[in-house]
Amino acid sequence: MVTLLPTRKFSCFIQMFDINRHITTLSEVESFARYLYDEVKIAFHPDESFQDYVSTGTDHYSFSKSEAAILNQRLEECFNVCENEGVDIYEFMMQFSPIHSLMGRDVELLESDSAN
Repeated sequence: MVTLLPTRKFSCFIQMFDINRHITTLSEVESFARYLYDEVKIAFHPDESFQDYVSTGTDHYSFSKSEAAILNQRLEECFNVCENEGVDIYEFMMQFSPIHSLMGRDVELLESDSAN
């Protein structure tokens, strides 16, 4: 069993995310994306291997080899689920990123300002 830091389970969204459990549904893909963006706090992209992430300000890898392996396995499962459901993984996962949320708020503010 691999435990990633932080060690608590991610439970404030649709379902609790458990890194040791296989991803088989779109809901679990969403939980994985939210876990990476909100709990692990990485600038995540589906095309990047987790073994390549380096912590800002240091030259240390963000994940151990075993952590990266399990995260890469879960990401591959995300690709499979999205492909089987006919969902674009990039669009689907991006909607949960903090940047996407901020961009959406900016658009809403601009639209409300132009209405006044």
